[in-house]
Amino acid sequence: MNDPAFFDASRGLARRILSEGGADERGRIAYGFRLCTSRKPAADEVDVLEKALRQELEHFRRDKAAAKAVFKGAELPKDLPETAAWTLIANVLVNLDETVTKE
Repeated sequence: MNDPAFFDASRGLARRILSEGGADERGRIAYGFRLCTSRKPAADEVDVLEKALRQELEHFRRDKAAAKAVFKGAELPKDLPETAAWTLIANVLVNLDETVTKE
């Protein structure tokens, strides 16, 4: 699930969340979660994702090279640390058992 195609999908989902998900983090998390699972997230699910987002934002603001590595082979966004952090959150959402169809 972490191959390049899924990571490309995560970058696209992150951009969509940032452009369509509203202005606040919790609203954006809920929007991305609904896109992936077709249900509203529980409050504790939002809390976990919000904590992860804040940790990733802090990491990418300190380490620009790590943020650039998220976009290896792709166009760099204007707000690199924020979009890199959202890409990792989107990757979590894409990899949820609820999101993945198993046969």
